Amino acid sequence: QPLPYSHKVHAGTLQIDCLYCHVEAETGPYATVPSVTVCMNCHLEVQTKDLQGQLKPGIAILLSHWEKKEPIVWNKVNDLADFAYFDHSRHMTAGLTCQECHGPVETMEHVRRQYGLKMSWCLDCHKQVPPAGSAAEARGDATRAPINCTACHR
Repeated sequence: QPLPYSHKVHAGTLQIDCLYCHVEAETGPYATVPSVTVCMNCHLEVQTKDLQGQLKPGIAILLSHWEKKEPIVWNKVNDLADFAYFDHSRHMTAGLTCQECHGPVETMEHVRRQYGLKMSWCLDCHKQVPPAGSAAEARGDATRAPINCTACHR
């Protein structure tokens, strides 16, 4: 990644909700990566320093991007094939948590792909009947998620 970033600290220790940084996951097809502005909402005030009083390297890089008005170009970790369509908002509306697809990111110093994200992995979940008490059941969606080809291949 272009700068050191710990999900373990941010999502784990500080308990910052995934949606604070990945703002579009709930309303759109893409979770998006945070803009420098989102990071600076906190880091204008919180500028972590090392034992010598120097800004930690990640904060220094972040501030450099902020001052130059340059975006941070993050490397994708969970990248699907171009022919596969995935809509984050549909999965969130169905009541899935981020961890169900991305693993326990709140425990990861450096985020890594937790699952294969292959078609068979997705279908294993899509073939399951929503559990009792789930958001899907509450909406009356007591059927499985779509398993037809065009649901994911467009």
